[in-house]
Amino acid sequence: MSKHGKNIIASMEEALAHAEGRPSKVRVYKLTPNEIRDARLAMKMSQAEFADEFRFSLPTVRKWEQGQREPSGPTMILLSIIKHAPTTVRRVMREVEAVA
Repeated sequence: MSKHGKNIIASMEEALAHAEGRPSKVRVYKLTPNEIRDARLAMKMSQAEFADEFRFSLPTVRKWEQGQREPSGPTMILLSIIKHAPTTVRRVMREVEAVA
């Protein structure tokens, strides 16, 4: 079996262990709906402004804050970074847009 195949199997075994509640190396990033809302409010932004600024859909932001939907893994990480370093995220986004 190839190295890539072995890595995929190892990753799936880790995911299964995590799903079954067994010890694993899986990292889970979670923010509560209140933490998402508080991060937005700390920036003095409406839901619409927050969605527009960070390229989320407005209905999605509403559902996150109401606890009806949970952000995916990468989105949860981005939201965590926005919560802790909003100025940095805004700067990086401006730089990326300037290059595009």
